[in-house]
Amino acid sequence: MKTVAPERISTRKRLLENAVSLYINQFAGYLFPLILIPYLARTLHPAALGKVAMAQVFATWSGMLMDFGFNLSASREVAMSQQNPDKLSEILSSVLAAKAMLACVVVLLALVAGHYVQIFRETPSFLFAALLIAAMQGTSSGWFFLGIERLRLITFFDLAAKTCSLTGVLLTVHGPQDAWRVLAFQGLGAAIPTVFGLRMALRYAKLRIPTFKRVWKTLSQSWSFFLVNSIITFYGSANVMILGTIQSARIVGFYSGADKSVRPFCNLFGPISQTLYPRVSALVGTNFREASRLAFRSMRILVSLGCLMGVVVSISAPLIVRILLGREYLASIPIIRLLACFIPLTAAGFCVGQQGMLPFGLEKMFVRTVFVSAAVDVCLAFFLASRLGALGIVVAMIVAETITVVGNYGYLSYRRLAPHQWHMQREVPLSQVLAERCPGRLATDPV
Repeated sequence: MKTVAPERISTRKRLLENAVSLYINQFAGYLFPLILIPYLARTLHPAALGKVAMAQVFATWSGMLMDFGFNLSASREVAMSQQNPDKLSEILSSVLAAKAMLACVVVLLALVAGHYVQIFRETPSFLFAALLIAAMQGTSSGWFFLGIERLRLITFFDLAAKTCSLTGVLLTVHGPQDAWRVLAFQGLGAAIPTVFGLRMALRYAKLRIPTFKRVWKTLSQSWSFFLVNSIITFYGSANVMILGTIQSARIVGFYSGADKSVRPFCNLFGPISQTLYPRVSALVGTNFREASRLAFRSMRILVSLGCLMGVVVSISAPLIVRILLGREYLASIPIIRLLACFIPLTAAGFCVGQQGMLPFGLEKMFVRTVFVSAAVDVCLAFFLASRLGALGIVVAMIVAETITVVGNYGYLSYRRLAPHQWHMQREVPLSQVLAERCPGRLATDPV
């Protein structure tokens, strides 16, 4: 069984390799839909495409339930145990057992959906294909390789999966009667990184039969992360629904076009934040000063890039609309310019969350802040959408994200754990820092 040997590869080289791997995967995530969506829209026609979209939504939410936030909680635990094969085996076994339990819940939900949702009741093949997608995506071992900072191979298998799925759809889907094949190939493609990823993970860890207590602990540790993912997904999709209930479909189209144009710039910060997250998490357990310094440097760079991107996008809004959306979407120009303010806020949010709150074990406070921000976003969206239209939705988003960033960073500063305070920290584990500042509170909750 292999062990993770950090001396073989320098930290800087590994971070660069992981970041490049994630960016390649993200680029493929942009490129393949550009090929697939126009083809399916013309081949399946609206009715069949609607069924596919419905099944994909069910698969996404079911997969998120099976993932249960392990991509953050378990990867952090793996990052802090890279040199302990026994601990890695315990983590891998308990997470897989927890996902098996959650899979039972997903099957029960599928039975309910199959009975009450008309699309699934009339065409069960869509439901079965959606379950296949959820099972393959939900049991992925990507969180494990994120934790041990080995993303190159899993990225290769993800690209292979996307390529096989795209090829299968283009070769076999020729009309609405073939719509179920879109889901089937998506599920079969997702099986490639899942199967090969698990096989590679077993080189670093062995499967064991975990105790129910250990599995329950794994679920409990991930509960906060699951709530964060659920809340973010909810209020990210709720804005379109709110705007649609108040304004016309044409206004929703202007907002959707602007959002799809700006969202890729916001998502550019995700891969580098994911790459740094396990590295900061690992340093927290050995050298908190170095962890804070790395978090501060990454925050300074990413937020600066976010500000630069925001200015460029704001100035280039007319050009973006003409190239990506067309002349019918000229009303999206002011929306894009306002959404440009969201780009540096997104960069700051990634840094404060994935390089601050979560590696430092402050997920409970992070959940509270995100929940408050989501509530503010929804309330403001209802109030402003009727007065400002799509611009009101963007204002609500900016206010909510500002609350998240300022609230979380303010809490870090209050606890003297903020990245800009790195020079005040000592070269000891975070647990020792907190034990000295808050004796008696460390056993269960460091803050």
